[in-house]
Amino acid sequence: MKKLLITTLTLASLLQTACSQDTDKAENDQDHVWKTQTDALKQAQQLQGSLNEETERKQKQLEEIDR
Repeated sequence: MKKLLITTLTLASLLQTACSQDTDKAENDQDHVWKTQTDALKQAQQLQGSLNEETERKQKQLEEIDR
């Protein structure tokens, strides 16, 4: 009877440990997805800023040529 109880408790703790590791991995995957999206957004904003600066520079060059 003691062996059955020990075996049952061991299996229960093993199952609990295995399930908690899967949950941690899933949370890390979600963090990674959001990090990728926020990094892409930052890169897009930087690119937009660069393009706006280049557009302003070209516009000034065209205005100087028209004078």
